[in-house]
Amino acid sequence: MLNEEQELELLSELEKKVKREKGIADRISQIMEKYFDLVWMARRDEALMKARPDIRKTFNKLVAKYPGELEKLQSEEGDWQHGFNSGMLACSRLLSAYAMPYDYKKKDDEAGDVENEGISERVDSEDDSDDDSIVFTRDFNIEMAEQEFPMLDS
Repeated sequence: MLNEEQELELLSELEKKVKREKGIADRISQIMEKYFDLVWMARRDEALMKARPDIRKTFNKLVAKYPGELEKLQSEEGDWQHGFNSGMLACSRLLSAYAMPYDYKKKDDEAGDVENEGISERVDSEDDSDDDSIVFTRDFNIEMAEQEFPMLDS
């Protein structure tokens, strides 16, 4: 049986571990976002950008966010650079599943599909609530990431 001081020390160590794991997951997420953006930039469609000013605006924001990357993609080594960016995106997607320190859930939309943006939240493994959410366990995410790797359906 632990005394109060030992419990507090154990709790402090656990909090440090969770913070460290979250930091790793956050950094992998940042890397994944960068390489998603760069792959998207390389796949841009000039006709679509002319027809859709919002897409042109997004493209211009990414050029400003990643100075020099467009030049690399348009250089003689552009194919290599795009391949590298694609590989980094695939790898960061795989690693993000391993770095997720907890299970999470997403709410179903009206059509029954999982919504992609902004409504994920952490859940405890024992959470058996009857709301309209789908719970994604860490193990499920890892299994799916390994099955999908190195697919780049982006």
